[in-house]
Amino acid sequence: MSIEEIITISEAMYQNREQETFEWMRKNLGQLKDELLRIASDTEQFPEIPTKEIQQLVVVILQRLISAYQRQQMLELADCMRYEVMQIIELDREMKNGNL
Repeated sequence: MSIEEIITISEAMYQNREQETFEWMRKNLGQLKDELLRIASDTEQFPEIPTKEIQQLVVVILQRLISAYQRQQMLELADCMRYEVMQIIELDREMKNGNL
């Protein structure tokens, strides 16, 4: 999942475009979960990254996303995507580019 895609869907969430947002979440939540868990697992390759803390953070992020989605809380979804999910996606980019 790209940073651009996260920005685009979070903007839709901030604009209360509910149908588009919930359709995207329905289609992509599983993929997003898998990607966040993969990134958390990949941190084990980098001794300078606090792996356990990242893994715990990913679990909390996923719990927040699922809870906000189930309760249809657009602002909470948007904030979680824009700030928390984005942080993990950016960490993945940094690991891939060797910028740690």
